[in-house]
Amino acid sequence: MKKFLSLACSSMMLISLVGCGSGTDTKKSDGNYVTLAKENDVISMDSRYATDGMSFEMIAATVEGLETMDKDGNIVPALAESYDVSDDG
Repeated sequence: MKKFLSLACSSMMLISLVGCGSGTDTKKSDGNYVTLAKENDVISMDSRYATDGMSFEMIAATVEGLETMDKDGNIVPALAESYDVSDDG
């Protein structure tokens, strides 16, 4: 009886692990897609109508501004071709 019970338990564990296999992904990605799982829906991607934090977070993640920061934290042009700093900073 112990052998049968051990065999049955081992078989059930083996069968349950088969469902955890990764398999092969048939969808090929060319690197142009990003999938984010967030807790709320985006209300609007139009910055004129966005009022919630999730919309602002997604806008910031997908839209490049006039300036950005380099790896050392210095401000550098992004979309702007150049910029001037006023006398008062």
